[in-house]
Amino acid sequence: MTKKIIVYTILLISTYSFTQTTNTSPYSFFGIGDQAKLKSVEEIAMGQMGGTLSSEYQLSFTNPASYGSLLWTTYVFSGGTKINNVDDGSNKQTSSATSLNYIALGIPIRGNQGLAFGLQLNTAVGYSLFSRTLDVDNNLVESNQYNGDGGTNRVFLGYGYKFPFNLDLGAEVAYQFGGIDHSVLNRRLGVQLATRQYTTSYVQGFSYKLGAIYTKDLKQNLQLKLGSSVQMAYDLTEEGDEYIYSLLNTGDGTIIPNGIKCWCWTS
Repeated sequence: MTKKIIVYTILLISTYSFTQTTNTSPYSFFGIGDQAKLKSVEEIAMGQMGGTLSSEYQLSFTNPASYGSLLWTTYVFSGGTKINNVDDGSNKQTSSATSLNYIALGIPIRGNQGLAFGLQLNTAVGYSLFSRTLDVDNNLVESNQYNGDGGTNRVFLGYGYKFPFNLDLGAEVAYQFGGIDHSVLNRRLGVQLATRQYTTSYVQGFSYKLGAIYTKDLKQNLQLKLGSSVQMAYDLTEEGDEYIYSLLNTGDGTIIPNGIKCWCWTS
């Protein structure tokens, strides 16, 4: 019963965390957002060097060949807080976001094989930007408000095999998915209605990775390890809707759509 409660709690936390705002960076305006570190805590602590990291009880997300060294069933999860300090020369701003980075399970098989699967934060979008245009008298002529949120996650399954001649091979397949929203609100002096462009999209696709680790015993308590992992080229598909509509600005700040035009697109 206790194990079931722990599992359900972890699933609830992971589901909640992966649906929250996980980034507050102006650079996430581009593409599908800022790329998360697809590495374990141990790899990050070693300067993000994980190509040859293999352990009996730890997971290395960089090289799937490392899963063949597992001898113990391993549960791992990690969260973190990202702090951004932005300075444009005249203004400074600090923002932060907390999220669950990954949750994964590693399972040994027959002492020389291993499986690992889990959920990772892949990319994150989260920004709120404001630009304005002033006339020669320093009066506001036009303003644009840019907002975005969302991102993508990845579900992965990795397999590693440990050969008796000091060679480990592995492979990983991952499914990336997520939703991203962008909006631009434009206001102009002397124009009664504001205009808003709102885009919502869903991104998905598969990716594949291959890995190898070679171990050479040099002398007692001294080994030479060579490792490499290759991320295969892959494509993501994107589908969504785009809306453009005018707005009525009320005195209390409430935005009321005045008319709407919508079309759908696929890329």
